[in-house]
Parts: sequence; structure tokens; C-alpha cells
Amino acid sequence: MRVLFINREIGILRAGAETYTLNIARELKSLGVEIKFVVSKPLLNNVRYPVEDFEAEYVSSPNLRNLASRMLAGNSLLEKVPIASVRCFSQKGYKFIGGRIYRLYDRITQRDIFKYLKRRKRDYNIIQLLSCPILGSRIVDELRIPVVTRFPGPPSVKDKREILKCSAVVANGDAFLRIRDTITPDVIEITPGIDSEKFKPVNSRIREKHNISSNDKVVLYVGRFDPVKNLSFLVTAVAEIINCDGSIKLMMVGEGPLYGQVVRLVNKLGIKDRVIFTGRIPNADLPQYYCAANVFVITSHYDNFPNTVLEAMACELPVIGTRVGGIPQQIKDGVNGFLIENNNLGEFKDTVLKLVNNKSLCKEIGERNREVVKGKYNWPISARKFLEVYEQILKR
Repeated sequence: MRVLFINREIGILRAGAETYTLNIARELKSLGVEIKFVVSKPLLNNVRYPVEDFEAEYVSSPNLRNLASRMLAGNSLLEKVPIASVRCFSQKGYKFIGGRIYRLYDRITQRDIFKYLKRRKRDYNIIQLLSCPILGSRIVDELRIPVVTRFPGPPSVKDKREILKCSAVVANGDAFLRIRDTITPDVIEITPGIDSEKFKPVNSRIREKHNISSNDKVVLYVGRFDPVKNLSFLVTAVAEIINCDGSIKLMMVGEGPLYGQVVRLVNKLGIKDRVIFTGRIPNADLPQYYCAANVFVITSHYDNFPNTVLEAMACELPVIGTRVGGIPQQIKDGVNGFLIENNNLGEFKDTVLKLVNNKSLCKEIGERNREVVKGKYNWPISARKFLEVYEQILKR
């Protein structure tokens, strides 16, 4: 069996959807499936993250994603406009333009990938697509190739006609529930996995590397610096927590379009000496960072089913997350972590202080978390489910 994976952004960034795609591809390869990738690359720059372990073709398109993300986050300079109504109108206009730029990026990359597919030899049985329902429907209609589309987040109901043309639709977390209820009951749930032999408690040297004392209590964030992650709330809340407990340190692992904005906010709040920015860390080294922390936090406005929560759980960390998207499917409040309402500073502050000052509770929750991950999330099982979907489609 030959499967072509199409993931536009895997050469530009490495977020949860990209991690999921690569892990499934590796497991399918171990099951004897021939895998090839088609990936977008910036029009004027080199590929930032080459696809390793697989043959890959790179299709050039304008990379407007980061520009759109920065605009959707708003412009910090507009906050200085003295008239509230003008300030509000200007921010809405700025975000509106960001949304239009993202839609333009979406259309252009899908168009360019389709042009590439149309002129290439069709030496594959199945196309595995990440989102992009319009591209998927064109492939089915014009190229007559079966398409399996996976959604890492809820698609628009406006795309229902295109989604239903795909040979199979796969999702998990909040996306699975929304697709099942509003688009098709035939959506297939395939959860992500975790390599529990890699993500596990280890002797970490990260505290020593970053001059973190044994008395410091480390609050850890791992992920993209992106508007949806609500990092301005996280940093502001941690500044309040530091006022109550000076032993708190925030470690932020990752990169993204809002990195500079978050750094400026940390400096503005006067907590520069209590916040550690590590930049992007290779996936293989992440367990060292999880195991250097006391608690893992994720304060997103929305998240479908973040891999980082599972990674933290596998490393025996207690997790605090917002009650949004698919996070409540991962965290049972008071059992294997704690859920807070979005943007509730007081609730977040109290929960962090409660955990970092109770070692026995952290240990109890952490051990429970690892057992949950080992029992429920497994890449080989997920890959075999994909293979079953492919086989059923080819039989039809």
C-alpha cells in the first residue's frame, strides 16, 4: 500500500498536528506501508523543518500564516490610542485583516498543492490529508483518488459538502464531537498516542542548566507562542502568583509569532528574572524539561486535544488547564489535574499555589497521570486503526 501524506505546514512549524502526523506515518511505515509527503515551503526561504525518514516533495507558496497570526492577536501599539471607541474599532479592523490574510494563505496553498498533484504521476493508493476539505473534494472529483481527511480542530459547517466527499473523516477530541453532531455521524475517532518509553520520569539536568534552585517551584508551559494559547493571561497571572510566592518560576518552551510580544510583556511586568524562555526544544529533549517542573499549565482560549498535556502526564506532572475544547476529555477535575474557567485569574492563581505547595498531592496526581496515558494512548494502536480505514476504502 502506498499512502501520500499532505501536510502543508509540517516544513514551516512543528505543533501538535504535525507531531501527530509524523508519529502515525512512522508507525504505518513499520507496518509495511510506503509513505511519501507533500509539504508547503516558503516562496522565498528554505524549508525550516525538513521531513526526515520519508521521501518528501516541497511545493512553494507564500508563507502568510505568521503574519495572519500576529494580526489576529491585535496590535499592542493600538492599546495606546486614548479614545476607547477608536481603539476598539482599530483592533477589530486589524484582526479582520488578519483573518482575510489567513483565508488567502489557505486558498493559495491548497491551489498550489492541487496543481502539483495534477501534473505528477499518481503512484499512490490513498491520500492522507490534514484538514483542507476543499482540496480533498477536488482530489476526489478531478483526480479520482481516495482521500482520508483528519481534522486537528473543528472544521466549519460551511465546508460540509466538501467534507462529505472525502472517503473517510478522522478526528479526536472536541473536533470529533463537533463533526459527529453537525456534519457526519460516520466520523472515525482515532486518538493520538504517546511514547511512554521516551516521555517518562528522568533525572533532569535542566534546573542546573538554568540556575534553578531546589527551592524554586517551576510552572511549565510547552507549546506555540500563538494567539489561541492566551499567553498574555498566563504571564500576567504568574506575575500575580510571584507576588504571593517569590519562589515561583515560569519556564516557557517553544516559539511562534507572538514570542517577541510575550517577552516584552514579561519585561513590562518586571518579572524577567523569574521567567525562562528556552526557545524551541527538540522533541527528544522535552522529557528533561517536563521533569524539571512542578506543574504543567495550559491556559488556551481553545485547544482541541493538546499533545503537550499527554506528554506532561506521561512524565508524571500534574496539569492545570482551561475548561475549553477537548482539554476536559484529558483532565478530570480534581482527579488527574485541575480545570479552570478561561481567563479566571483568581482561580488559576489559587490552583497553582495549591499544587506547588503540596508535594504529596503532586506526586499522587502525577503517578495517576502516567497510568492513564499508558492505558489509553498508544501510537501503534492508532496507526493500525488508520490502516484498517485504508483497507476498507480500497476494498470498496
